[in-house]
Formats: sequence, structure tokens, C-alpha cells
Amino acid sequence: YVKEHSLDYYKYDTELKDFETGKSKNKPKKNEYYDRVRWMNKSNWVTYEKSKVWSECIVYLIIFTVYGLLFPLLMYPAGLARAKNHERHVAIAWILFFFGGTVIIWLVMLMWANSTNKPAVPVTSNTDGSITNKLNELKKMQETGLITQEEFEQKRKQLIDRL
Repeated sequence: YVKEHSLDYYKYDTELKDFETGKSKNKPKKNEYYDRVRWMNKSNWVTYEKSKVWSECIVYLIIFTVYGLLFPLLMYPAGLARAKNHERHVAIAWILFFFGGTVIIWLVMLMWANSTNKPAVPVTSNTDGSITNKLNELKKMQETGLITQEEFEQKRKQLIDRL
């Protein structure tokens, strides 16, 4: 294909030069292939390549700018999980980083970040009554000789430090 058109190009080019110099009175017919080849053979080809590179750069610049502006929104569930001290906040961040661009994954990660990660455990408080009872038990153990005075003082300090 190229060889055939190359011959056409050569034939047209010589006819055009003859016409321009006055050797021939007949202007040759143009064909589409010739226009493309002639255009690419001139300095326009370099200009075309440069414009192509610049247009690709602009497209990538726009993509990275949009992604950079949307990145905080994309990572919002990870920040929420970190603020709530979620035990899986690192996993949430990595999943968001790689797959968070999809709305479904982002919503699942948001729900996961809002979930409670630890079961509710009743908090036992050390009331004064329970510590008083333990101190009385320790005093009785010391009086009966089950523990020494030093052990009694050590245990008493531990109970008082819990307050």
C-alpha cells in the first residue's frame, strides 16, 4: 500500500514541480494521501508531535489536579476511623487508596469507619467501700499472721494507688 502511494507521491511531486517551474502547463490532480505525506515530510510533522505531547501533558495535568483536589474527600473515611481510634484504620486507608474511587467501596469504608470496633465492656469502678473491705481483709490477714507487716504495707499502697 505504502509503496504504491509512494510512487503516486513521487509522480505528483515531480508533476507539481514541473508545473511550478513552467516546464508543464497542466496542473496535476491532488490526492488525499499526497497531502498527508507531504504535510508529514515538512517541519509541520515536528510541530504536530510537539502539540500532541503538550495536549497529553495538559490532559494528565487536569487528571492529577482533579485527583489531588478530591483526595481529601476520598480519604475522609480513613481520617474518621483514625479519629475514632478504630482498630482497623490502617486497613481502611489502604483499601480507600487503591479502590476508594468507586462509590460503593467508599460507602462501605465509611460505614466500616463509623462502626464500633470493640464490644461494650462494663466498667468496674473501684468504690471506696470495696477498697475499705479489702483493707480490712488485709488487716485481719496481718493480725492472724498470714502476711507480714511489709507485705501488708505493700498491698495497702497498691490499693491506695488505684484510687
